[in-house]
Amino acid sequence: MDAIQRGLVLKVQSERMTGTYSLKGTMRALASARKCAYQNYQYVSSAPQQPSEYAHEVDKTPLFQVATQMITAVEAVDFRYLSDDEIKEMGFQDGVFWFSENLDILGGTMNLNAPDGNLRETDPSDISFMNSLCSGDFASKTRAVDTAEVDQRELHGYCIEGDRRLEMIALKTRFGTRVLYNILLFGPNSTQETTEREEVTGNIALHAARFVNSE
Repeated sequence: MDAIQRGLVLKVQSERMTGTYSLKGTMRALASARKCAYQNYQYVSSAPQQPSEYAHEVDKTPLFQVATQMITAVEAVDFRYLSDDEIKEMGFQDGVFWFSENLDILGGTMNLNAPDGNLRETDPSDISFMNSLCSGDFASKTRAVDTAEVDQRELHGYCIEGDRRLEMIALKTRFGTRVLYNILLFGPNSTQETTEREEVTGNIALHAARFVNSE
């Protein structure tokens, strides 16, 4: 554990894939997670939470693992998970979402049905949904991600609302009859530079590839 906390790069090699992962911010993320566990290990909700209408479709345990990897990638230490109601209000489903107020980043992951055709065919509908979240000028771009043995695409949406500038990134990875979506929304107060966002997206893409290869 100490090596992971203090290390800078983690290299993983197996018969199916080889990956290199940034460990920047791991010490702070693990410290924050440990503090949260100590503070809440005896917590019991005053009333049982009603199951989501999508709960029967997807086991969210793996999605929380993916979300944790995303949180580590952006080095968020002040995050909170969104409730099912908050997620549905945004128009998402079958997902785990979180928000970091300090970084002004909203992130999440979803496990949805795959299209009958290739993954690229869903780009227009995904971009259209991104556009619906923007009340100003909107631009987008899409590309295939060169990840070995994995069908993966990256979508970017850029929204300008007056003086506010937002960037949305959706990474989708196909596995069997399902598609794993990783979503990041950088708010107007986000201080991450373009190069940092590219590095974060690359790390998330590798984690997503590892996730689908393990399923």
